[in-house]
Amino acid sequence: MPRSPSNLQSDFGQSQLNHHSDALPQFSNHLPIPPVLTSYEARWSYASLEFYSQPAGETPKLCLDHYAIGIYLGQGFQLEHQMDEVAKGRLQKDFYFNGGLTLIPMHYSYWGRWQQPIEAMMLNLQSDLLLRNAAEILAVEQVE
Repeated sequence: MPRSPSNLQSDFGQSQLNHHSDALPQFSNHLPIPPVLTSYEARWSYASLEFYSQPAGETPKLCLDHYAIGIYLGQGFQLEHQMDEVAKGRLQKDFYFNGGLTLIPMHYSYWGRWQQPIEAMMLNLQSDLLLRNAAEILAVEQVE
């Protein structure tokens, strides 16, 4: 069962993320093994953080209802991935090092495969959080 360390809650400034109570954005239901640690019990609004230790594998083709930022830890690895709306939907092969990032935009069809065990954190962000903060930073009424 995923555990929730109490220190994750303070690291991301819970006071900024405690306004909304819709379902938490999660990446976990798209991977073969559930996350080792999560922020779920912290009951953040608009965001969740998941830590994974995954064997070699792949995601199904997915289309998220939120933004996801993958932060890779440990040894470097090659990721084969495809996003229908990027690079004309062609298969891409990228090498990720410790600390490397990838962004999976909301509503884009995505698929990924890796040939060795990986460790990663997924920061899942609902669009409301980004839109609200972008509007405040840019001092505009609406952001697309």
